Amino acid sequence: MAANPTTNNTTTENPARELTTYDLVIGILALFSLLLLIPLIFGNVDTATKEVLNGLEVSLCFVFLFDFFRSLRLAPNKGAYFLKGGGWLDLLGSIPFYAFAIFRVARLFRIVRQLRRMTGGDLRRMLVRRLAESTLLFTLVIALIVIFTDSWIVFVAEKGAPGANITTYPTCQ
Repeated sequence: MAANPTTNNTTTENPARELTTYDLVIGILALFSLLLLIPLIFGNVDTATKEVLNGLEVSLCFVFLFDFFRSLRLAPNKGAYFLKGGGWLDLLGSIPFYAFAIFRVARLFRIVRQLRRMTGGDLRRMLVRRLAESTLLFTLVIALIVIFTDSWIVFVAEKGAPGANITTYPTCQ
């Protein structure tokens, strides 16, 4: 008797490659870190501002290094993850040198590719499934981005004003 193909419908997708809320947060942080490099590389910023931005960049690199080791640990085939799954790009992207920051784009492409495969209902189910984790992660990331972005806007607006109290980026945080 032949087996019914509909009853043996097992997925062959790699469970470590399933998109999670954590992956979305890492993608947002990767985008933020790339945007953070714009004033560091192309902007004319003072030394104190450069120190703050470099400190934030190094902190994000530690997050990306943690993410690399987490992904390596969760991968069913560690060699395949490292060589074919983009693990080596994640490792290089976690090095805190400007030249290696371009490798963080691979992380973004991977997340965008996974998002394109999902429907709106799939994304909603993923976020609702672990609502507390989703809310906490997104709140922390958005708060971090809003604090640094708003303080940067205040710094840019105040730095050239006569009698301004805020003359360097670290004083506006």
